[in-house]
Amino acid sequence: MTVAISASALCGAAPVAAHGATDTSGSRIYRSEITEPGAPGLSWQVIGGDAAVELENRTEREVTVVGYTGEPYLRFVPGDGVYRNPSSPATYLNEDRYGDAGIPLFATASAEPVWEQMANTNRHSWHDHRAHWMAGLDPPIVVGARDQEHIVVAIAIPLVIGDGPIAIDVTALGEVRWLPDLAWWPPIVILAGIFTALIAAIAATNRPHHGRWTPLARETALIVVMVIVANAVRTVDDIAARSTSTADGIVMAVIALAALGVVVALTTLAWSGRPSGFWALSVAALMLMLFYGGEASAELSAPQFATTLPEWVRRWTIAASYTVVAPAFLAAFLAGRWYARAAAPVATPGTWAPSEAVT
Repeated sequence: MTVAISASALCGAAPVAAHGATDTSGSRIYRSEITEPGAPGLSWQVIGGDAAVELENRTEREVTVVGYTGEPYLRFVPGDGVYRNPSSPATYLNEDRYGDAGIPLFATASAEPVWEQMANTNRHSWHDHRAHWMAGLDPPIVVGARDQEHIVVAIAIPLVIGDGPIAIDVTALGEVRWLPDLAWWPPIVILAGIFTALIAAIAATNRPHHGRWTPLARETALIVVMVIVANAVRTVDDIAARSTSTADGIVMAVIALAALGVVVALTTLAWSGRPSGFWALSVAALMLMLFYGGEASAELSAPQFATTLPEWVRRWTIAASYTVVAPAFLAAFLAGRWYARAAAPVATPGTWAPSEAVT
């Protein structure tokens, strides 16, 4: 048992890095949306809540994204790819979320464009300060009404379609919304109640046999296994939803799944219904709570986060990781009481023997 717990400490610390509440370059409380693309054939997508905007050019004409001082910043050239102008101040300002970046002296609004290729397709994403809330403080409209959704920024990204005398100026429009937190407790309360009721019902209808409480152990183990499977799916989702390299993704998967492997090993010890199996189940459940519930607790109330799954799936998986300790601890408590009573010596009436005859 000591070895298993030590292994869990080593393997379990890593999922904290593997699981993220949100994309670290985006926001959990702001959501940007492009509502007017500017022209037919322009397709927009916002990445990470408000972390980046992505434009796909299907107009079959050259499209230029205009920088913050009216200079050409990006060029989408049909059949040739996407180019960025290093002479544009926007090239450097967009490197930092709040524009806190140095601008070279040669990068000015009047500088001659110098184009460098960024992609060989008709799609490209970039951070744009016109598409998120720039201040570090909450918007004034939010103060005093934090339980409501608010529009805090009107997005306007100027574009030029075509080149020369036939070029036309258009603007992509949208909005940035401030999102209130969600109530974190409903899935916790519901799952804790369901898990506890199941264990109580099993304990009431199945009794131990031959010194083992096998039905109680196995049903509790099945609950733990379901939570393990859900977290394995969540680990895959973390890798898919985050912008990670192949090597980083492999490391994240190996470390996270190794931790789950330790939990699985502990869970299998409970299958026989022996007393030690219930303690192993408790340790497995505690690991799930700490490493797969506690490290992602922000997602229970976050209005948005990076995921390829429906958000409710991740919320309920995290809630299950928290509440799986309820059935495991209850089963260990009930089994411990029964085994303690079964192991106690049975008191028998003593034999009365008079020390002397009564006359």
